[in-house]
Amino acid sequence: MVLSSTKSLDLIAQTIYDRKGFNILALDVKDFSSIADYYVIAEGNVDRHIRSISKELQDVLNEAGLKLLRADGHS
Repeated sequence: MVLSSTKSLDLIAQTIYDRKGFNILALDVKDFSSIADYYVIAEGNVDRHIRSISKELQDVLNEAGLKLLRADGHS
């Protein structure tokens, strides 16, 4: 099953929110990028929290069959 870009964005934002991420910002880059529709930025409290959000996002996206091109916030 392929998710639309807005459904994918909803999944990403909800996952960040569920992991207590905050200041979630989605930038629409469809008109500027050939590889992405949205660029998502979020904050966490400490490094461990940010790594937890990043790991959960990777797991959720893999389960949904989506390919993560790049992620920051993990080592």
